[in-house]
Amino acid sequence: IKSKIHKNLKIKNGKLIYQEKKRLEKVIRQLNKKNDNLEIKINELEIKISDFNVKIQNRDDGNIDYNQFKQLNDSLNYKMKKWEQLQEVIHKALKEKEEIS
Repeated sequence: IKSKIHKNLKIKNGKLIYQEKKRLEKVIRQLNKKNDNLEIKINELEIKISDFNVKIQNRDDGNIDYNQFKQLNDSLNYKMKKWEQLQEVIHKALKEKEEIS
C-alpha cells in the first residue's frame, strides 16, 4: 500500500509541477509582451526628445515648447523606472521556473 501511495504522490506532484510550469510560462509571455510594448514607447519618447535636441542645437527657439520637452523627459524617466521594475519581475519569474524544472 505504501508504494501505491508513494506512486500516486509522485503523479500528483508531477502534475502540480507541470501545471505550475505552464502557469509561469504564461506569466512570462505576458510580462515579455508588456516589456516589448514598454520598449516601443520608450523608443518613441527617445526619438521625440532627440528631435527637440536637434531644434535646441539649431537654436530654433521659436518652435520649441520647453514644457512639452520637460513632459517628454519626465515620461521617459517614468517609463524607464517601470521598465527596470518589469525586468526584475521577469527575472524572478524565470528563476522560479528554472527552480521547478
